[in-house]
Amino acid sequence: MKRFLLSAVLLFMVVGMASAYKQLKRVEINVNGSVRNMEVFVPDVLPENSPLMIITHGMNQDPEYQMGSDHFYEMIDTAKFVVVYPRSNGSTWDTGGTNDMNFIIKIIDEMAAQYSIDTNRVYWSGFSMGSMLIYHCMAQMQDRIAAFAPTSGIQFSESPWNACKKPVNLIQCHAYGDDVFGYEQYGIRDYVMHFATMDKTTDYKKKAGYRIFPNLWYDGDLEIWSGGENGSEVALYSYNNGGHWPMNDNRHLIWAFCKRFSLDEGAPTGKIISPETTDNYCSADTIPIKIQAKDKDGYISSIMLYIDDRVKAKANFTEVSESGVYELDYTWVRPTAAKHTIKAVITDNDKKSRTISRAVTIAKPEPLKLLSLDPENDSFDLPLTQKVFTFIYDLKVDLSRMKAQFIGAGSSVDLIKSDTLLADTFTLTVPNDFELQEGAYKLYLSNVYDQRNVKASNLTLNYYYGYTAVDETSTGKTAPYVYKGKLLKALQQARDLYEATAGDEYKEQETLRSALLAVVDSLTAFASTSPTQYDLAVATIMDVIAPLQTRKDNLDAYYKVRAEAEKYIEMFANDESVNTTSAYTRLIKAYTNYELDETQKQKDSKIISYTEGIQRYIDNFIEKNAEAIAASISTLKIDAENVKSIEYFDLSGARVLAPTRGIYAERITLKNGKQTTKKVLIK
Repeated sequence: MKRFLLSAVLLFMVVGMASAYKQLKRVEINVNGSVRNMEVFVPDVLPENSPLMIITHGMNQDPEYQMGSDHFYEMIDTAKFVVVYPRSNGSTWDTGGTNDMNFIIKIIDEMAAQYSIDTNRVYWSGFSMGSMLIYHCMAQMQDRIAAFAPTSGIQFSESPWNACKKPVNLIQCHAYGDDVFGYEQYGIRDYVMHFATMDKTTDYKKKAGYRIFPNLWYDGDLEIWSGGENGSEVALYSYNNGGHWPMNDNRHLIWAFCKRFSLDEGAPTGKIISPETTDNYCSADTIPIKIQAKDKDGYISSIMLYIDDRVKAKANFTEVSESGVYELDYTWVRPTAAKHTIKAVITDNDKKSRTISRAVTIAKPEPLKLLSLDPENDSFDLPLTQKVFTFIYDLKVDLSRMKAQFIGAGSSVDLIKSDTLLADTFTLTVPNDFELQEGAYKLYLSNVYDQRNVKASNLTLNYYYGYTAVDETSTGKTAPYVYKGKLLKALQQARDLYEATAGDEYKEQETLRSALLAVVDSLTAFASTSPTQYDLAVATIMDVIAPLQTRKDNLDAYYKVRAEAEKYIEMFANDESVNTTSAYTRLIKAYTNYELDETQKQKDSKIISYTEGIQRYIDNFIEKNAEAIAASISTLKIDAENVKSIEYFDLSGARVLAPTRGIYAERITLKNGKQTTKKVLIK
């Protein structure tokens, strides 16, 4: 349980601190039929051919724990590299087989495709069992990893140095006080020295009491074996004051070591000029692909282009280019909608090569979008002279294939299609010999293709010819009833509100009322053929209704709460058991102090504040004097024969419909020709 709590805290810290990076992108890839995932950090600005650091977590841990401990992601904006935290398949890594090695290989390929990382500068660090995985895979990964940086773990059941085919660049960080991989128990120093021996190193240096930073809280012994074949180097940092956990400051030592190494310094370089990773493509597009390559100590002999591992083009060169740049161009026509990998293998005259790749996602083409239509759909009250319909799409439409039919009044006709001076605009015209009549018509558009040969959805448009009268009682689903009905309803709502605020209690609101009346007067005779214009008219009315309605609601609440306070003040004015209490005194003061003047009644915030203020003192009064309030109400038996009427109220004075416990009744009776009122508490 403690482990999971720590992960949650660390993840929260990481998310908070990593906001400056293009973090925490979870990437999923398919490995041998299984979906695996990793957490990826990318700097805000990532140059092409940047390095990649892979970090594998410990047993029973996860990327969130590892990243929250080592803080490697904090370095990427300045050092310009991508860092990946793979997630194990379960609680352990496959340190005896090839499942997770294949995962790491797929990660390298995926990062090369997505971010154009330099495949010659890939580094691998890990913690505990994540380091065991490094040693297990090391011999078979020498051609993919330029430097290894395991921490706090070894593969004790294997001797990986014996399987390595060439020198290894290796730095191991391990605490003297590690209680899982005991330093002496597992012979950590001897284990690392095997690689120095295998690399045939000639130089040895030891820095005792070494601190990565001068004021760092821990130190250790840094040993370096160098002068090996091909410039290889082996290092061991054995530090004090640590245990079996990732030490985040060690990341600086690890990165300083790893970044100096590359698989082949003399290999050619290259980049994919197009397509860009930020470009959006669909399967209807034609995509230009351009590969550019250079070689610093000779010339490029060939560039081979692959799309999804299939050869698509090859460019051969036999001599040095004057510009030093070698290019391959290819036109990718109508790619399938899917995720593709563009890969180029660049080979120089020394037969050294470099592979670069990029992931490109091809979407299904978006169909045509209708940007504008005149008259718009559902237009009504159209004159019989309205025979031209103008369409504006986002792309040119193939009119030769499109079908346009106009149906209504028991007849139909094919419309005349015409291009305009604007490529994305065309018109449809009702033939002159077709007689329009009052009533509803439908315009059907089908077989609509654009210039990319992508088909759009069929359209059905509604039009209404002739004037259609609508009053407040009209109902129906056709456009004239819907849009005119909404306007009439809004106008009536505005008139009702104007009348409802005619009383003296709203006299300070004349500015809002006048604005409302002006809009009502201006729109009473409103007429248009456009549903949009009707919607705008309704919105205009609602915009002036809203502030007056809000003001009325706020004032009504204010007057209600003042009436309630006044009722309690009068009810107990002569009752010393209540009127001597501090709650009663404060209620009187609140009633006096929270009285709005004319200016304040024009400010909603002030009205609300005063209402809430009085209500607080009422609530306090009821709470402090609940027993006295109940005792002050007589408990009488209701004599049904003498009852003229009974009304029921709660203790705040609000009328309720039926008697229940905790309310009282006011009984009005006639006795000797006189009317009397008595309060009866229902217990």
